[in-house]
Amino acid sequence: NTKDEDILKMVEQTESMLPEELLCSAIRRLCDSPEAYILVRSRFAKSYAAFNIGGYILGIGDRHLMNYLLSKSDGAIVGIDFGYSFGQGAVLRIPELVPFRMTRQFSSLLRPLDSDGLIKQDMTLMLQELRAHRDVLLSVLEVFVQEPLLEWQMEMAKKGDDTKWLPKKKVRVAKMKLEGVHPSVVMLKDIEQNARWRKGMKFQNTVRRLLYGRYSVPGREERLRSAKGDFAPCEKASDQVELLVDLATDKVLLGRMWIGWSPYI
Repeated sequence: NTKDEDILKMVEQTESMLPEELLCSAIRRLCDSPEAYILVRSRFAKSYAAFNIGGYILGIGDRHLMNYLLSKSDGAIVGIDFGYSFGQGAVLRIPELVPFRMTRQFSSLLRPLDSDGLIKQDMTLMLQELRAHRDVLLSVLEVFVQEPLLEWQMEMAKKGDDTKWLPKKKVRVAKMKLEGVHPSVVMLKDIEQNARWRKGMKFQNTVRRLLYGRYSVPGREERLRSAKGDFAPCEKASDQVELLVDLATDKVLLGRMWIGWSPYI
């Protein structure tokens, strides 16, 4: 029931309590020259972009700060703990509404260059390759249909469902992503499995409004994640990346994340 402007104010107030260059300073201390810092930052950006896109396709959630490692030798970022994969983050009691982590500390590291140069370009290249070879990826994912994860088997047994229904649905969502379906539409497909979704229209309407960007905060530009309002599939990978970054950096969404995810850092 909290107003969007109150959520935004809370996030920005919390952010202001911390220096915005904590990660930047830590990486700078690893380098013995400005040239080394530029190289390390570039490696960080490329690995971060690749992990974001790979994680989005596989629906990897729970990206709090303890689930990242940083290589001290070259600055590469490494994700760990993939317990919340294939959209499981969307079915939590406090559902995750962002596709990956792109919070203040991560984006501040890229300055004075903006995210267009170091992140969006690399994410676009990664997504283009995955989309171009989606048949190979989907063939690999078919393994999860033939041999479902144990937790999926338990969930299906509890509901009395066919043992292949849930895995097929998970692979279908990954296929939607590889085909360029609008990210907001894809995220709604995952959240439909949330127990709260089935309990009432109020939750459904709120999630739709937030993911579609149909809200405005006084003094801020209105966010609408589809210029035509039809949420059509993205023909180009670059358009898909733009929408993903918009979701990931939306502070009204970040302010509704689980507090342990530390969306303000």
